[in-house]
This record gives sequence, C-alpha cells and structure tokens, in this order.
Amino acid sequence: MAQTYNCYWLIDKILIEAALNKNLLKEDFQVWKLTWLREDVFELHCSDGNDRELFKEVIPYSDFVASHLTLWFSDRVLLLPSEY
Repeated sequence: MAQTYNCYWLIDKILIEAALNKNLLKEDFQVWKLTWLREDVFELHCSDGNDRELFKEVIPYSDFVASHLTLWFSDRVLLLPSEY
C-alpha cells in the first residue's frame, strides 16, 4: 500500500501520532482516513470507529495519488480494513 500510493509519510505520521498523542494513547482501536479536499490538499482524520473524533489535521500538500484511504490501527498494528 505504501509503495503503490507513495505514502510512506502517511504511515510515519499515523504511527508518530499514535505513539505521542494523549488522546490516541488510550484508544485500542482507531480509524484513520485520508481524504482529498482540493488540489493537493488532504485532511487526515482519526476516530474511535464510532464517529468520535480523536485527531484531525489538514495536510497542505501531498502527492498522494488516490482521493481517499482508510486504515485501521488496532492493538498497535496498522492495517488495511481488508486485513482485519
């Protein structure tokens, strides 16, 4: 996935936030969504899977090649939803 979408930076960002952000440390399950807003601008959003927002950040520039991506972070493992 990281190679296909050229998004190693996204994996780094999620894992760093998950390790350092106090709101995320106490959540065993997280849903991360990267969504295209306009041009090269994306929004990275994390919820607890029940629509409770835990984290949100606008990414002002990315060369990400898709319009969106969803990843799950469960028990300290980052997964595609199809891998769960």
